Amino acid sequence: MPDNSPTRSRRWPWVRFFAGWLLTLGILYCASYVVLSIQGTYGPGAFGCNGIKWYNWYPKGFAYNGEPGDWIGAVYGPLLALDRAMWHTRARQASGAYRSSDFCPW
Repeated sequence: MPDNSPTRSRRWPWVRFFAGWLLTLGILYCASYVVLSIQGTYGPGAFGCNGIKWYNWYPKGFAYNGEPGDWIGAVYGPLLALDRAMWHTRARQASGAYRSSDFCPW
């Protein structure tokens, strides 16, 4: 038989509060990455003796003067890895479907 006492419904109110905030922060985290990724470009991924070896996807603000940014890459690292694995792959860059630059403009 269910316990419908008033104390049972008030026992864990912080769980709903915490879950709501966690969901909101997760949505804002993903949305902010999408906004940066929409404005991104392919930039040099590795340099060798004969020039650029391959290109990687860089959302806006992820590279400065051709060098990947440290703090923003750490914050958005999981989403960047997922983005490069699923959407902005090297094969898509080679097809010419996206813009690329020998130097990241930001």
